[in-house]
Amino acid sequence: EFNEGAVTTTGVPGSFTVFSLMYGDVTGNGAISPYDASWLLESVVSGTLTPPVVVTFPIQETAPTWADLPLSPADALAVADVDGDGTVAAIDASLVLQYGVQLISIFPVAEPAAAPPGTPIVSSYRFDGSATSARPGARIDVSLSAADLSAGSLLLEFDPALLRVVDVSLGDGMDRALVTHRVEGGQVAVAFASGRPLGAGGGVLNVAFEASREVPGSVAGSVRASRVRLNGRAVDSGFAYGYRIVPYRFRLMANYPNPFNPETWIPFELAEDSDVAVRVYGLDGGLVRTLELGRLASGEYRARSSAAYWDGRNDLGEAVASGVYVVELVAGENRFHCRAPGLHGWACRGIGTLDGEGYAYKPAEFAALVRRVVRFGWRSLGRGGGWHRVQTRRQHLVFGQRCANTGNR
Repeated sequence: EFNEGAVTTTGVPGSFTVFSLMYGDVTGNGAISPYDASWLLESVVSGTLTPPVVVTFPIQETAPTWADLPLSPADALAVADVDGDGTVAAIDASLVLQYGVQLISIFPVAEPAAAPPGTPIVSSYRFDGSATSARPGARIDVSLSAADLSAGSLLLEFDPALLRVVDVSLGDGMDRALVTHRVEGGQVAVAFASGRPLGAGGGVLNVAFEASREVPGSVAGSVRASRVRLNGRAVDSGFAYGYRIVPYRFRLMANYPNPFNPETWIPFELAEDSDVAVRVYGLDGGLVRTLELGRLASGEYRARSSAAYWDGRNDLGEAVASGVYVVELVAGENRFHCRAPGLHGWACRGIGTLDGEGYAYKPAEFAALVRRVVRFGWRSLGRGGGWHRVQTRRQHLVFGQRCANTGNR
């Protein structure tokens, strides 16, 4: 009888089981290991997204070795929340890792009075942003530096039309730490944990993005950090890194070295994938050499390994005479010209651009320009009228360059 017969009871067949929770063992295999910590981090990154995504632990689907039935969501949360603060955070994964290497022998939730002192508050931390360039395909890095940091999680928001996540990594010497991330649209959630403090004031976490190669024009954007938790405590970072992407254009740049003897490299830029050739002309308008570069992707070709290379010879393999030569970039239907002064230092005059952007001459105009300069001299072009007039920085410029051996212009 219950309560001395005051409560009426009726017996029914059945049984119930009493079991003790094995804190930290969310996989239910009877052991507490980094595998459990990885599941905890997966739960953290999914819950950091907006809207949050719920992760189901293995102990909710299959009975763990220490229970007869799968656990309810409430019991599974109790197993995962090893620090007993009512939430599952990256610091719980850190405690699981510490337990696995015997840095601690009991979790705070199991026996608070006997548990070790809490994880120290992170008093100094810093977010930084950097970009390799402002061009399409550039790498943009967002990094976190801190001291005495054992665990953390954060959300980075960005424009998915401009950036994509290419790498999430921890700093050097952190091979035994765990990091997990999840990308959904324009956000990436990251969580990491270690059994020992990370960073010692140096870089802890780096998230790398790649700038889009398909932008309609010069665009600006930012990467913003929110929902930051370090060592189990929420912090207000207020961090935002602004960046700009300037699209590639068809452009022929000045050759180097300049003057040259006998070889030179001719850098250029492509706004789109193109069949590319570089042609070298003499001042009589005659074609000296054609450099067929084949099909190239849009981008910048500046380095000696990628720029067009001219060895100072014509198409017959003969060394050309000292003098000034005109370079033409042919990229599909686009043509751009620039001077290439300089075999043996005999660089007196040339055809080029004021700011290296190039001017797209029609072939007949280009040949006529060269013939006019040869026949009448540079001063005959004058300053007024015609298609050769210099009006703005974006138009072509025909100019004289001081000659190294005569001092004339």
